[in-house]
Amino acid sequence: MAMNNSFPVIDSGGANGQRFIEAKPDSDWEPKGPLPDGSTRAPILDKAGHLLVTGRQRLNTARLTAVASDQKYIGNGWIPVSGMEPDQGKGAAVFINSTIGRLQLFLRPAKTLDYPQYNPNVVADLMLPDLSDPRVLNVLSDAWEQTRFTEVPVFREGECEVRRIWDDAVAEAIGLDSAVLTRQRLLLHQEPLVSGNNYGDVIVD
Repeated sequence: MAMNNSFPVIDSGGANGQRFIEAKPDSDWEPKGPLPDGSTRAPILDKAGHLLVTGRQRLNTARLTAVASDQKYIGNGWIPVSGMEPDQGKGAAVFINSTIGRLQLFLRPAKTLDYPQYNPNVVADLMLPDLSDPRVLNVLSDAWEQTRFTEVPVFREGECEVRRIWDDAVAEAIGLDSAVLTRQRLLLHQEPLVSGNNYGDVIVD
């Protein structure tokens, strides 16, 4: 049960962590001492967001790169993005979980290849579609609603319906041929850091 002055946190990662694109708090944060200047609200709570992006994950056993919710949360191992409305956070979560979003994170600098860790600057640098465009926002947020109750397989399991839905929504939203994203997604599934296979076992046709 949450204690006084505590706040729900998105805390878990990896295969046993967040399993759905809808953020599910799994621990509580509370101040370790008195709040400054007699405040009734800890400053960290001002950074809570409807969208949270992974701050670290193993590329084969994690499931999601971003989660979103109607509620605002802070994260441990998840970086909250403030300034978004709920539907914008949902749309952004679909985009960041799509093949385009995952590839963007692949290209961002990290300390290790198989277990990258990202800082807020990396997250702020991610390119997103125009979420102020009602058509774009509706397509992406609808995909979030469609898949919010679908458990997402770990990356190494490869092709699955939920990732196809996200990529198809992204393709529609940004005017891209869905076949292009499908091919990139299938190639990403074969990437050794994702699949766990050796490079010699990868078949590219």
